[in-house]
Amino acid sequence: MFAEVAYHTGDQDFTAQLTQVISAKAEALFVPGYFGDAALIAKQLRQLGSKIPILGGDALDAPELMSIGGEAVEGLTISSFYSAEAPANDVAKKFVAAYKSKYDKTPNANGALGFDTYNMVVDAIRRARAGTLGRGLVMALRPGRRR
Repeated sequence: MFAEVAYHTGDQDFTAQLTQVISAKAEALFVPGYFGDAALIAKQLRQLGSKIPILGGDALDAPELMSIGGEAVEGLTISSFYSAEAPANDVAKKFVAAYKSKYDKTPNANGALGFDTYNMVVDAIRRARAGTLGRGLVMALRPGRRR
């Protein structure tokens, strides 16, 4: 079964939308928002007595999801471009190890994006010609201008 409902980021009460989802006998709930909204939605869904699975995207990949949502978000499924448990290559493995060593915690998707962005900019600065750093940097960051 299927139901499409909407909410506004920052809403606090999702009872009306969740009641629609439950009434439609939905088999799962996909929450495309951020971790704060998803945590509240999960808590309210469970308070309404529903056990339907909750799915979300990479914006839910934050430790705050658990601290806000508690037991209600346990078992929630997140689709993401990144996983510290399965680094895509040796650079990613080194990043995860260094991050854990420095911060004593596992990096989430936002940490990985920050690492990638930093490395992309450093690489572009190195490739930009001296004296043309502004324009050269812009050119180096353009798609297709990688080494």
